[in-house]
Amino acid sequence: MYKKFNINGPLLVKNTGLNFIGQVAPLFIALLTVPFVIRGLGTERYGILSLAGVFFGIFYIMDLGLTKATVQFVSSALGEQKEERIPFIVWTSLLSQLFLGILSGVVLYFSAPWLSEKILKVPPELVREARLSFVIISFFIPAIMASIMLRGILEARQRFDLVNAVRIPQQGLTYIMPLLGILLGVDLPGIILMILLPRIGGLIAHFYFCLSLFPSLKRVPKWDRIIFRSLISFGGWIALGNIIIPFFIYLDRFMIGSLSSMTSVGYYSVAFDVVFRLQVFPTSFVLTLFPAFSSLKNDPQRLRSLYLKSLKFLLLVFGPVIFLLFLFAGELFTIWLGADLAVHVVPAFRFLVLSFFFSALGQISAHLINGIGRPDIPTKVFAVLLPVFAALLWIFISRGDIVGAALARLIFEALKFLLLFCLAWRQVRMQANYFWRSHVLQNFFILGSVITISFFLFQAAFVVHLGVACCTMGLFLGYAWFFSLDREDKKIFFDAANSLLKFRRKS
Repeated sequence: MYKKFNINGPLLVKNTGLNFIGQVAPLFIALLTVPFVIRGLGTERYGILSLAGVFFGIFYIMDLGLTKATVQFVSSALGEQKEERIPFIVWTSLLSQLFLGILSGVVLYFSAPWLSEKILKVPPELVREARLSFVIISFFIPAIMASIMLRGILEARQRFDLVNAVRIPQQGLTYIMPLLGILLGVDLPGIILMILLPRIGGLIAHFYFCLSLFPSLKRVPKWDRIIFRSLISFGGWIALGNIIIPFFIYLDRFMIGSLSSMTSVGYYSVAFDVVFRLQVFPTSFVLTLFPAFSSLKNDPQRLRSLYLKSLKFLLLVFGPVIFLLFLFAGELFTIWLGADLAVHVVPAFRFLVLSFFFSALGQISAHLINGIGRPDIPTKVFAVLLPVFAALLWIFISRGDIVGAALARLIFEALKFLLLFCLAWRQVRMQANYFWRSHVLQNFFILGSVITISFFLFQAAFVVHLGVACCTMGLFLGYAWFFSLDREDKKIFFDAANSLLKFRRKS
């Protein structure tokens, strides 16, 4: 019998902090090393190096959603106190992942000459290096896919401390190794090998931690056909969703290039890339929710409570950030890019940052629905909304260029959030009075009103912006503290802060 763990607010907030550190820390290393790596390798070799990450993303889709399915199944088993099922789930998924990884590796191995000579415009003098680099990557794909799956087991157990203890050095070495290779005079295939070797260390660490948390995994591995069918049934919808989602990410820029100009694509990409990188904040939080929702799927009252508290937390913590970015976008981009470029980027950025907020809220509802075992619902919503998104982009880009594209994305994300919220409401059988008492709607209305007022202040002086920000945020946070947050919510913040301080001292 494994030690029972309790899904609670302090645990989730602490894990959010750990995830944030785990995602941001490697980015600082990247900021320091990437410029030197680009200069050391040259743009062509660096382009080949960057394709390694693209291949991992492509072959990650080939796991058929097994990783997400495994997290859901293990979390559910823990929540239902049916731990005896866990070894069969884990070994069935791990063996299946290894098979799919080998299959993916074989595909890449035999495609390497074709990719480097026919598909990609690789300079003739670099074809050999590119082909050998792709061959090296093909041998590591099974280990990488297995490592990702084992990391999911740790997430199901809410051990994000162990997840990030592996992620930070592994991702950090991904950026350090190319620089070290350049200093040692290693060629591109050798640098690729140096980057991939720490992934083997990550696989070993993940496997060791899983064995420590689940000693029953030490029994003889067994592949279960019935469990595999259940995993594929769940994971297939996740895999289909993973195929659709990239269209939501890239379609607007493609259509701007088709309907407007490449100059407009450049302006839009600046705004979009900034917003896309801001996702590290809500993603750090949302990552903890899927295993939590999965473990509570048979406890409707706690599930509803966690769902509403998650929405409220995102509104209260990230809502003010969104408002400040929306209000001070002009000043921030003028300082960063200069007034000439900012005038083109800022109007689109303001709509995009709002769309990003709706997207983050929608992720909570999608994770809830997936967590209770209905991955088909979000995927069907994505499939239905894809042509709607395309139509919105065509209409608004034709009339408003990149501002129109940003407005189309805002409308789309708001519609997606509303649909997912209504479907989540139905799945957990939410009651209107319970929802009203959670203060989610009130906080959303206040934040929306504040942002609407700021629409009329774009041309005001910085001092006016500063005064409006201080007054409105003071009122919003004051209402949140005295009316929206109950005693349990406040205790969560205090306990989480103490937990993070203790973790920092231990580190």
